[in-house]
Amino acid sequence: MERTEERTMVAEVIAQGPEDIHARLRRGKAHYEEGLYAEALQEFAEIIKVAPGHIDTRVWIRKVKEAMTAPQTQTTVAAGGKVKECLWQKMGMVSYRVCTNGYDCLTCEFDQQMQEKMAKGETQEIETAMKKFEELPGSERVCRYALKGDVSFRLCSRCFRCATCEFDQAMEDAVQEKLAKLATRREALKRKGVR
Repeated sequence: MERTEERTMVAEVIAQGPEDIHARLRRGKAHYEEGLYAEALQEFAEIIKVAPGHIDTRVWIRKVKEAMTAPQTQTTVAAGGKVKECLWQKMGMVSYRVCTNGYDCLTCEFDQQMQEKMAKGETQEIETAMKKFEELPGSERVCRYALKGDVSFRLCSRCFRCATCEFDQAMEDAVQEKLAKLATRREALKRKGVR
């Protein structure tokens, strides 16, 4: 009987190729980012069944367990005592999500996933939420740079499609220019110190 069970387990491992493991890992990460910790653990547990030594999965399991036990108030409150809501929550597309990336949407995995869903037209809810967001009064359609505190006030005219926004591009260019100047200055200081 033990030999039969062993063969079944080996067949299951062979049946699940590396692409299946990577797909489950991606889904688990997405669930984690959405705050769906039980679903994330389920995906990661399935990977561990077939690949017990998969280090990335074990790291993510630890992250999920830590997130499940950590008090939420530590990460949800900004310096001014206000909750940092994700822009997708502000638009009504997700019920609850805290911004964990300082409103830097262009580097946020969750934002990228939502943008892909919008581009594919996967859910009717997104279109409904976008129309609802566009109907909000101007004071409630605040640009992410205003939410971050980089500018005092600015309305969002692109429904948080920041990659197509000329203001976002100007802000990114200004940051890059400052970084270039800083690098030049550091280089000059290094040369001065070396001589």
